[in-house]
Amino acid sequence: MKWSVERTITAGFSAALIIMAVISIASYQSIRGSVASSDLVQHTHLVLGKLQSLLSLMQDVETGQRGYAITGKDEFLEPYAAALPQVETTVAELRQLTADNPRQQARLDRLEPLIAQRLEWTRQAIDTRRTEGFAAAQALTLTGRGKEIMDSIRQIVAEMEAEERQLLSEQDAHEEASAR
Repeated sequence: MKWSVERTITAGFSAALIIMAVISIASYQSIRGSVASSDLVQHTHLVLGKLQSLLSLMQDVETGQRGYAITGKDEFLEPYAAALPQVETTVAELRQLTADNPRQQARLDRLEPLIAQRLEWTRQAIDTRRTEGFAAAQALTLTGRGKEIMDSIRQIVAEMEAEERQLLSEQDAHEEASAR
């Protein structure tokens, strides 16, 4: 069966259109996958940043309390006062950012009561210094309870950071496999 010139040209254009459509679909899916991957990486970095912010805020709480306990001067409470309202907000942001990760939510369930305990212990230490003086505040500090709570907070934050870094590693591995 002989093909006419017109039929041959039509078949050629049809084949070219089909090939272009396949390439377009593959390109679209690749771009979509790259955007999704980029979003995941950005999200993970945002969680890591919030974790660092939370830890920094808790250290500001600790620094303010310690400075006040030593000096008895209210200006040393400034880092404490500045950090206090941000702690709750940062924890809420972490809760929202990790809503899709049950392991991170469980860690936050363990972390939140520790933060509340540390804030209460800090308030108690400040009140003790204010009402009973340096020696009483020192005795309270020497119990080690504040440090113990802070160490537990640091441990959970480190676990959460490790999880996020693992997610980054998995995403990198997935991208490498997709590139091949």
